[in-house]
Amino acid sequence: MERPLDTTHDFLLKGKVSLTQLSQGYRAGIDPVLLAAACPIKTSERLLDVGCGVGAAMLCAVARVPGAQIVGLEREPDVAVLAIENLRANGMGEGGRIVEGSLFEFPNALTPQSFHHVITNPPYVAAGATPSTHPLKRKAHHEDEAFGLEAWLRACLRFLKTRGSLTVIHRADRLDEILTCLYGRVGELKVIPIWSRQGQDAKRVIVTGRKGVKTPMRLLPGLAMHGEDGEYTLAARRVLEDACALI
Repeated sequence: MERPLDTTHDFLLKGKVSLTQLSQGYRAGIDPVLLAAACPIKTSERLLDVGCGVGAAMLCAVARVPGAQIVGLEREPDVAVLAIENLRANGMGEGGRIVEGSLFEFPNALTPQSFHHVITNPPYVAAGATPSTHPLKRKAHHEDEAFGLEAWLRACLRFLKTRGSLTVIHRADRLDEILTCLYGRVGELKVIPIWSRQGQDAKRVIVTGRKGVKTPMRLLPGLAMHGEDGEYTLAARRVLEDACALI
């Protein structure tokens, strides 16, 4: 399969991750960096990034924890090609793999209950909302009419080992749906609100928990991204530039 021509070359984690991505459509920003920072992965453990795009989150995870084994699942062929290229460009070699396919078709290349960690940045916009006019943005941001957020999260859990961790970043106004779906399936839940500035409503939320455990949920101190001067806060820079863990 040929590499898409209309791309840009960007960097995350202050140059630690090199990223080629499409110039239009979904483009990786800070969300995949935050997602990776919240995953409690350790060296040699296996991580699956569901809807991995060009590989931003999984590459940020392995930049923080060298030696982790990363696999990305991506349904868009052009995007999967770039993800493969990015793995190579970041020196992953045998330590990383991209599987092209749909989460809801349970690709044969992925074995159920075989990953220590699953991370995911699901489509943010619920089915039925006015769709984007750009086809790749529409596919990345809008839920499929037949498979909403609950179906997405349940499918993710299928690939997790018992006691393995699921980490999700999503819109804060859909936190109730996430918690309802995970209730009874995932315990030791930790909820982290993400604020643009201290004192504002959270627009994003990260939820992480462990499959098959019953430890009570915790609401953790959130992360304010910007100070009054508009610059990143020290805490945000530690995550976005220094590859520090969020939890």
